Amino acid sequence: MKRIPHLKIGGTLRFDMRDIEAWLKEKKVEVHEVWKG
Repeated sequence: MKRIPHLKIGGTLRFDMRDIEAWLKEKKVEVHEVWKG
């Protein structure tokens, strides 16, 4: 089972992993084990 990590900002906003990946690719950042939690 694959869990989709999400990022909470201010405890309210949620971002889908795909949106995060797209944003990071825009910033040329690589994702490794960042979403562990």
